[in-house]
Amino acid sequence: MNNTRMIAMLLLTAVMIIPVSAADAPNWQVKVATNPLYANVKTYTFSIEAIEGQSASGARPVLEIEVSSKKPVIHIRWHDAIPRGNYAMMAKLGKNAPVRTGWGDGYDKTSTIYVSNKEMDIVRGLLTSDTLQVETYSGSPKDLRAVFNVKGLKEAAQPFWSEIGW
Repeated sequence: MNNTRMIAMLLLTAVMIIPVSAADAPNWQVKVATNPLYANVKTYTFSIEAIEGQSASGARPVLEIEVSSKKPVIHIRWHDAIPRGNYAMMAKLGKNAPVRTGWGDGYDKTSTIYVSNKEMDIVRGLLTSDTLQVETYSGSPKDLRAVFNVKGLKEAAQPFWSEIGW
């Protein structure tokens, strides 16, 4: 397929930004995108900016949960070029003890993606926790760290419960 057709197809993707009540989900952004080839396939994206941690450029990291065909993909956009490879990250949900989790290369050179078949365990934890803290675990002075106020994910996702399978 040539580039012109591919660009035209990408432009046909319908994206809706769904307003979420600030009282219910204070910081969550919700987007719904429809696949241009298969109108019945939608991708739901729930994103939230970190309350602590920042890139060298000063931008705050963003936690994103993309759900398509009821399968969540969890990634963090750090906004800085990061070395390629797999990362061990310490993650702490709410008041639980920190646990070592595996993350890999994200969609571009500035993100990491949770690489496990236990994404729903993380999502369930996010639905019932107030915070998520993550930190790369390499011992490098350039370790990445972020704290997210995840309160309100349940309320942000509630209108799409049956579509996303939570």
